[in-house]
Amino acid sequence: MSTSRESGQVKDVRVPRLLYQLHRHQKTGVLLLKRKDLRKAVFFRKGSILETRSNALRDCLGQMLVQAGKLSQEALGDSLRIMEGTSIRQGELFVKMGFLKAAELEEWLGRQQMERIWNAFEWTSGEFEFDADGGGHLSGHPQPVLSVIYSGISQRLGMDFLRKEFNLVRGNFYMRQESMDMVSSEVQISPPERDFYFKVPAEGTVESLLVDPRLEELPKYRFLYFCVQTGLIETAADKTALRTGATSRRIGAFGARDQLKRLLGEYNDKTFYEVLGVSPQAGREAVKEAYFAMAGQYHPDRFTGQGDDTRKMAEQVFSHINTAYSTLSDDATRQAYDATVMNAPKGGQEGTDMQSIVNAEIHYSKGMNLLKRKEYGPAVKAFQQAVELNPKEADYLAHLGWALFKDGSSPGGKEKAKDFLRKAIDLNPKMDRPYVFLGSIYKAEGQMEKAEQQFEAAVRCNPDNLDAMREIRMSTVRKGKEQTIWKKMFKK
Repeated sequence: MSTSRESGQVKDVRVPRLLYQLHRHQKTGVLLLKRKDLRKAVFFRKGSILETRSNALRDCLGQMLVQAGKLSQEALGDSLRIMEGTSIRQGELFVKMGFLKAAELEEWLGRQQMERIWNAFEWTSGEFEFDADGGGHLSGHPQPVLSVIYSGISQRLGMDFLRKEFNLVRGNFYMRQESMDMVSSEVQISPPERDFYFKVPAEGTVESLLVDPRLEELPKYRFLYFCVQTGLIETAADKTALRTGATSRRIGAFGARDQLKRLLGEYNDKTFYEVLGVSPQAGREAVKEAYFAMAGQYHPDRFTGQGDDTRKMAEQVFSHINTAYSTLSDDATRQAYDATVMNAPKGGQEGTDMQSIVNAEIHYSKGMNLLKRKEYGPAVKAFQQAVELNPKEADYLAHLGWALFKDGSSPGGKEKAKDFLRKAIDLNPKMDRPYVFLGSIYKAEGQMEKAEQQFEAAVRCNPDNLDAMREIRMSTVRKGKEQTIWKKMFKK
């Protein structure tokens, strides 16, 4: 994998922790989050959040206003019909329709940026990828990441979720930092929280923190979760690992995988002396000292919470270090090794299916960005590469078909587009997006009955699919079964 990209599973690293690590390492790029059909993107510049994007229905401005009681579902549908074929933005339309004031719109748009992130705080599954080459063209007002994490946890996470999270580490040991300076400059920690933090023992069991009576239960769980996600409190099953620093405190999710992969590749061509970083003339004490330094740095417990693949690589690296030490610390095995070391076989490292899947997702992300910019030809190529690497991903096939249709430059492209969409539906009949794409193509061809069938299928898969619902309603209007809203809108 390129050093500009990192990826992993949300089950191993929660979204607040990802945000913290990107902030801590002052990263610039885009964090992509994926869970089933949901996609979210968080753009960073030097460790601060610039912008967020999401395809989740609940993250749409209209849906947020409906949930807040400022807009009815009917009015939302009306606004979508008015917007069709125009360049007006939905928020601006809400102002013109009298649902929001201009000042309120700015406030709601800012809230929308945060909601897109906060709604992922409860994810316990899904995938993440950080692309250091993405989002460099964006500009915006930087958001303080630690404050975003603190507010999101305080406003979003309830006891059911927090109990499940802490049940995973309830029997572990913890160690807290001596100072809160790392967060206090950005976050307004309440006096009761600060008092609680400094009065609990510097180390102990997670269970003892959870039952400590100095804070009420929900505020306590939320504050402790913030501390764990931001490194103020580290946990581990092994108390020794905490005391020696062999936890995720020093190595984040970003950079660890590439570092371990590089070491494994180098070990195939290194002697045991080179693995430990000592000369062939080094004495037993020097070998022992080098071993403990390497073991502390690459102990697998340091990579806890960074993905199964990363931990497995750490275990392989640690195994190399242990083998090198056990060989060189014993006189007899060291003499035998010295006699044959120059003839030791060398080897390479083969790729895996996992790499193909990761590369496919990279090409898919590029295709989505190109599609949004209406660069349909390059988008087709990106989606084709994604499909070649992972032909069983319905989403890739669906977007390849749609990009082909929108491009329109390929001979027979429309029929190929429909073939790809049908294949996507065969692979995943419960995904709504291919039906919407196929219905839109039939609509463009004037095959209105076929189009309506596809839109209805999309709604059966996802009753909240606004695109499909809008098309069905417009079809009903065309058939004379629904009164148009125009007289209502402009009646004086």
